[in-house]
Order: sequence, then structure tokens, then C-alpha cells
Amino acid sequence: MLRAFVWVLGILIYLQNRDVQLGAVFATLAAAGIGIGIALRGPVEDFFTYLTILFDRPFRIGDFIIFEEYLGAVETIGIRSSRIRALGGEVIAIKNSELLAKTVRNFAALERRRRTVIFGVTYQTPAALIEAIPQWTREIVEATPDSEFDRCYFISFGASSLDFELVFYVPMADLVVALKAQQQIQLGMMRYFEAKGVEFAYPTQTLFIEKGN
Repeated sequence: MLRAFVWVLGILIYLQNRDVQLGAVFATLAAAGIGIGIALRGPVEDFFTYLTILFDRPFRIGDFIIFEEYLGAVETIGIRSSRIRALGGEVIAIKNSELLAKTVRNFAALERRRRTVIFGVTYQTPAALIEAIPQWTREIVEATPDSEFDRCYFISFGASSLDFELVFYVPMADLVVALKAQQQIQLGMMRYFEAKGVEFAYPTQTLFIEKGN
């Protein structure tokens, strides 16, 4: 392309020095340049988007990302599009310009995962046991591998339950490890609460009938 440009420029200079009228030639070249610019707008935009991904590095090959409803590991980053290996095994190709135009959640730099468990117990639970539940959950979390207790509080009077919020951290980015820890904690809560006589609540309605005289 550079050689062709030099040759064309040289020919134009030669013809101009020979007093050849080049107005029509320049007009044709200008029109052609505009047409080529319009035609190449998309590829040029894709190329500069590709460079932006390479230098800015919002994600890299192997990173686990979420883009809109798609989530998976980045397999390739091409000039025009990037490919994500979804959890179901299929490959999803997304234009780079779309990736940079919207929010991409990258979990590669995640140092730890925050997990939240919302649960409720029945209204028949004595206040002394309600007060003890945060300490029970703390002991359960601390006894579970790969988990760090953060907090547990009685947060609200629900429609059919006394609601608690348990928050704990898993000190790594692996989602499978986080889900395994959460499962062990929830099973531990079921066993512990059953031993203490505390029942988990589910949507119910209680009808109170007042007898007349």
C-alpha cells in the first residue's frame, strides 16, 4: 500500500509539472477517498477497539466475565470480536465495540467472594433464642473451611417470619469453593437449629378465632 501510494503521488507530481490539468483527477480521488473512508469506518473502529482492549486490559484471556446475560471465561480476543466459553459449554462471540460500550464484570481480580444468606425463623421462637442465633451462625461459619464470618443480625419482622441476614466471605475467587462453603454452612444451620428446637419459617397464615359469650 505504501509503494502504491508513493507511485500515485509521484505520477501526480509528474503530471502537474507537465502542466496537465488535474482538477478532475483530484476531485475523483477526493470522492474515492470519502467512499473508502465510509467503507472502512467499521473495520477501523473494530481495530482501534481491539487496541483499546489490548492496552487498557478490561479483561484478558482466561478471565471469568459477565456481560449482560452472558457469563463465562474469555477464550479468544480477536480484532473484530471476542469469544466467551459459557457455563453450558457453548461459545459466544461478541463484538469488541459492544463489549466496551457496556458494563463488563470481571471476576479475575476478585480476591474474595462475599456471600449473603437470608433466612427466617418462626414467630413462636422465644426472644432468648432469637438473641442467640447470631452467635450460633458465627460458630457455624468459623467451623466451616474456606469461610470468614462477617456479621449476622435480626433485620426485620417479616410477613410470616423473623428475618435474619448472614454475611460471610470466602477468601478466594473460585465460585465452586464459595458455593460449597455456603452449602456446608446452611446444612450446619439446619442441624444446629433442629438441635436447639428452632424452626425455619415458611409462608403461613394463622387464624385466631375469638369465642363470643
